[in-house]
Amino acid sequence: MGAFPVVANLASRAAGAANKKMQAKLQTLPHVLRAGQGPKLLKPIRAVVLDSGYASMKEVNGGLLREMQQEGFPVPKAVMKVAVTAINKSVRKRTDVDIDLLRPVDFVELCYAPALFVAANNDRYVSREQSDELASKYAGPSKVLRVEGEHYDPRDPSAYTQAVDFLYNALHPKMP
Repeated sequence: MGAFPVVANLASRAAGAANKKMQAKLQTLPHVLRAGQGPKLLKPIRAVVLDSGYASMKEVNGGLLREMQQEGFPVPKAVMKVAVTAINKSVRKRTDVDIDLLRPVDFVELCYAPALFVAANNDRYVSREQSDELASKYAGPSKVLRVEGEHYDPRDPSAYTQAVDFLYNALHPKMP
């Protein structure tokens, strides 16, 4: 599920600052994502790095099916609907979460820990635009790092260096 548990965790920590509409949305999250949110159980989250963070699981599924068509598999619309339904059922069975809730973009407005969104230029599963959307709606400081490669490709060593530098700077901010 990638970005969703991270964003849901950060958002639920800020639930007190949310408006009523957002609080209602947070209450729709599965109990397991809201459990353990008592002050004694919380460790501070000072920064996050999300590689191939998706804005919406539905967009990921749609992109996957479009990718199949572009690779030469002509899939009729009826078959695509059946495939999407099968994917949705699989996600629900594995995660006990409705796919309509797997929209981190709906919760990032409550996330304040600095975030680095890593987006692969040739990612066939999670488009760069999804990382851009998350970063643009993110409440706290955010940065998008573009890297070469695809979704499952190892990242260039410089990407790891930049991620470590980002985390270090978030943990040790420079005072003016």
